[in-house]
Amino acid sequence: MSLVDWGRLVMKKTGMGRWFSLLMTSVIAIGSMPAVPAASANSTALNIAKVQLEPSEINAERTVTVDVQIEGNEEGFLAAEFGIVYDSRLTLDSVVQGTALANLFAYADNPDSDYIWFSGAAGSKSASATKGRQPMMSLVFTLPEDYAAGDSYYIGYTWDGLDGKQAYWYSDKRVNDIDSVSGHSITGSISIPDPDAPQISASSLRMNQGETAQLELTNFTGTPLWYSDRGSIADVDNEGCVSAYSPGTATVYCIAGTVMLTCDVTVTKEYYYSVIGDSSIMLTDPENEVYLEYPSPQGTVVWMSTQSGIVKVVNGKLTGIKNGVAQIVATCNNVTYVRQVIVNFPDPEPTEDETLPFTTEPIAETVVPPVTDHVEPTVASVTDKTEYSSGDLNGDNKVGILDVIILNQNLMIGSPLDEGAKDAADVLEDGVINEADSLTILKYVVELIPSLPVKPSA
Repeated sequence: MSLVDWGRLVMKKTGMGRWFSLLMTSVIAIGSMPAVPAASANSTALNIAKVQLEPSEINAERTVTVDVQIEGNEEGFLAAEFGIVYDSRLTLDSVVQGTALANLFAYADNPDSDYIWFSGAAGSKSASATKGRQPMMSLVFTLPEDYAAGDSYYIGYTWDGLDGKQAYWYSDKRVNDIDSVSGHSITGSISIPDPDAPQISASSLRMNQGETAQLELTNFTGTPLWYSDRGSIADVDNEGCVSAYSPGTATVYCIAGTVMLTCDVTVTKEYYYSVIGDSSIMLTDPENEVYLEYPSPQGTVVWMSTQSGIVKVVNGKLTGIKNGVAQIVATCNNVTYVRQVIVNFPDPEPTEDETLPFTTEPIAETVVPPVTDHVEPTVASVTDKTEYSSGDLNGDNKVGILDVIILNQNLMIGSPLDEGAKDAADVLEDGVINEADSLTILKYVVELIPSLPVKPSA
């Protein structure tokens, strides 16, 4: 059967006319790719979530959403076909497309088997490359009417499709990497824990290299057996303490009597931190990739570093330049957070060509004052000055992030400004002080615009 004939059969059996055009575009694009041998392992992976639900959390419709993510190190896909097989007791209701770049997949829910076959194609490497974790899609299932505590429903990948069809993953490196994707991917499940059965505290862990995490076993009084299937990546001791050694994926098993419990462990050198926090973030290894995450942004996040010669930030990714201290500032919809970052890279090993010893800036002697997201400008801080320039709300003769924070607090909670500060805040010179002025000052601080004030257009 040809690809087009298969597509027509799917449309006829499943009533999927609305997907047919996209499906054919994706499948034909994949079919036109050159045949190449499988590549060696890379860092691309597909992860299906493990969902645990207490009976009280199941809604009246018995629907459960299972997320599917793609993980990549600037390797996404130009074309892909793969299947997801699921427990025959489940009913697939819908597939909700995710937000990963260029990942709109056509799909067919095969009426004769309990699997879904996905086909997708992207237009270019730049459109499909991924970095870190990206939502690919969500699968919405209905539980059987007779579900009960202790049930578990398997959801995993299948690389064999309709009429002998084989999975295909044409990566940004322009090779068929399906073996690698399969080896890195994590299968999922839906489970309804029995409150009286042994349980562990997490079914999955994402850990940074060198970290440890404690798994707790409950509802069991005997001596459990703990072990890892890939101890060189993540190992576990007899007390359930997991140690992350090298990037990759491993499964930790806990045998408690007749019950076997599992926890999928992903170890990465990509470190993720929230931009909200009082403690300093330490950059100690230039090989590590460190990211700051803004809490649930509703719009574009503007990032800046107060000392770009020490730490640079681009879309939340931190790059240490030299040892020292800087503040990372993130603003979205006039809500600003600030977190301190300390760079403390080890001294490089001397080479024969070096004639002078390498020196670093002593961290303890930094003159950068610590700034946190709890800055509370007082009335005096914005009223004691008599001369202000445009954008300089606190009258310190420079325009900086504190001026943005002062204006945002005035707009959000009514912190007072004197007349001079109000004049300085109106950087658009339209007689109104609002969020547009705050954003304009921020753009000036991060050097997106050359000067203040911004004259209104005629």
